[in-house]
Amino acid sequence: MRFSTITTLFTAAALVAAPAVAEAQFTVYTTFADFLSATSNVGTDSFDDLDAYGSYAGPLTRQAGTHNYTVSTNLPGFYIPDNAGDRWLSTNDFAHAITFSGFGSSVRGIGGYFFGTDVDGAPYQLTGLVLTATGKSGASYQTIVDGSMSFFGVVADEEILSFTVAAQEQLNANGPFMWPTANDVVIGNAATVVPEPSSFVLMLVGAAGLAFVVQRRRTT
Repeated sequence: MRFSTITTLFTAAALVAAPAVAEAQFTVYTTFADFLSATSNVGTDSFDDLDAYGSYAGPLTRQAGTHNYTVSTNLPGFYIPDNAGDRWLSTNDFAHAITFSGFGSSVRGIGGYFFGTDVDGAPYQLTGLVLTATGKSGASYQTIVDGSMSFFGVVADEEILSFTVAAQEQLNANGPFMWPTANDVVIGNAATVVPEPSSFVLMLVGAAGLAFVVQRRRTT
């Protein structure tokens, strides 16, 4: 075979193999240790400075280590459950999502404990939670977790613009209901060398459908 023919074949193969558009990649971690090994300069926001059983209209300006960010939800805003001094961030209406945004341009990873609570703020696993991470390019990763108190983290190969936590649509208008809740949220930069993840890499685009609005009972 002549060299010119080999060159032509290699060129054609390269054109077929090359993607038309580069897509953002999101890597999921289901343990804090694995997330920590894939990031750097990680800071934690425990929410323990917020008033137990208090309500906040939001948006709230928060800090996780050296990372400033904003967390928001629709009115009537946030509700703060308390578990023996351990404060959590939840919503007053179960159909409202919690959105983390306003990160610095170097942020590539966000994680934490995302779970469900009942009307009084106690841990409650009724349905799933829809978690959505959106990158600077507009690419999104979305998954559904079971609503139990477990760690979930995601690291992107581009700047993360937002991360949303929402309860799956709950169709029983009479309840019971589950509220989206977050604790010990961690934010980090990209690691210099990213190890093989113990979970998986996926990229999806989607939006969670939410319905009905129920006011959470407040403690007076």
